[in-house]
Amino acid sequence: MKLLSQQIRDLVEGSSTSTYAIARAADIDKSAMSRFMNGGRLTMDKLDQLARVLGVTVHSDEISLVPRPLEMGRPKQRKEKKMTRQEAQKWADYFANDACENHFESRRGVWHIEDLDCLLLYDNSPYANDAARRPRQMKAIKERLKKVGIKTIACGGSQEEVHEGESYTVSLLLDCSQDRMDEVIEIAQEVVMTGKN
Repeated sequence: MKLLSQQIRDLVEGSSTSTYAIARAADIDKSAMSRFMNGGRLTMDKLDQLARVLGVTVHSDEISLVPRPLEMGRPKQRKEKKMTRQEAQKWADYFANDACENHFESRRGVWHIEDLDCLLLYDNSPYANDAARRPRQMKAIKERLKKVGIKTIACGGSQEEVHEGESYTVSLLLDCSQDRMDEVIEIAQEVVMTGKN
């Protein structure tokens, strides 16, 4: 995967507009632009200006590796307790809403939910042009997880709807712990990236 800065360099080099005209439009001086094009760095403000001039937005089909923020204070004592289906559904919906409201920019991710000692996979990408794509992807992910012995406890959805009752964000509450997170991420990425849906 190319770094964002290299992707922007490639766009500048591939543009029919000169590097210096792009720099001038982005309010970046010629020497800073030259250093950037030769592998140097720009500040985030300057990268933002350059992206705006190039008409670039960031979108990723990768699975976010940013962990869910931990709660402040001492860790809670874990009680071995089985969840009912209704409780599992409540948690899956709760975390789908949390992902939609507070982690929308990550598009997809996998969290370890410490209190429940399980994993949650969420997806904030409804694919407006193909409403059936995400349900196919989530079904394929569930099937692949099941083959490796990871059970889906519940499927959740955010309160915010895209269209016709489909949630903007969907989630899968998985019956496995943090030790299988890499495996879950790998399966989800493979399904999303290869289009096995």
